[in-house]
Amino acid sequence: MTGRHVLEHKGKTVILADATQATIEEGIAALAVIRQLAAKHSPGTALVLTDVTDFVFDDRASKAVLTTAAANKPYVKASVLVGIQGLKKIVVMTLTRVTGRSFVCFDDRVSALDWLVEQ
Repeated sequence: MTGRHVLEHKGKTVILADATQATIEEGIAALAVIRQLAAKHSPGTALVLTDVTDFVFDDRASKAVLTTAAANKPYVKASVLVGIQGLKKIVVMTLTRVTGRSFVCFDDRVSALDWLVEQ
């Protein structure tokens, strides 16, 4: 997990929710920062990459993800997920159903970023 929450890719700004190998508390804290960053964007303009590689969800983390995704919905143009395997797929299905948002999943950040900045 990095301390960086914004990055540039091909000239576009991307909000990075990096929860790779994070503890539950670190992941929830990163989501709080992401919510604040997305809210600074004009509606429908934010590009968001969430990387949950090697992150273990529990009920608190799942609730924080749902809350953040719902809060960010007005600001997000497109959102991608990296590291979605196993039971995390159930979280994504729930996230999509509850928030009405669409999430595209990728195995690696480069592919995710390339797709995201083309949206």
